[in-house]
Amino acid sequence: MKLSTIIAEIHNMESKDLNKVVEAVKYARSQAHRQMANTLRSGDTVEFDGRYGKTVKGTVIKTAIKYVQVDCGIDGKWRVPAAHLRLAA
Repeated sequence: MKLSTIIAEIHNMESKDLNKVVEAVKYARSQAHRQMANTLRSGDTVEFDGRYGKTVKGTVIKTAIKYVQVDCGIDGKWRVPAAHLRLAA
C-alpha cells in the first residue's frame, strides 16, 4: 500500500479503529527498540542524532531491554532508545 492511501484510510477511521492502529504502531516501535538493543554489545561504536540535529558518536556502555547507555566523551553519557542508534562507520 502507498503511504498516501494509508493516511487517507486513517483520516476516515473511527476512534475505536484509530486506537488499534496506535497500539500496532507502538508495538512495532517497541519491537524495533528491542531488536536493535539485542544486536549491540558493550564497546560497539555507535552514532545518533542528538539535540539540534547534531550527530553524536560514542561507545556503548550498557544495553537494557529497549535503551542503551552511550559514553560520548566530551558530550557526556546518554541514555538513548536503541532504535535511534546506528553503528558508526
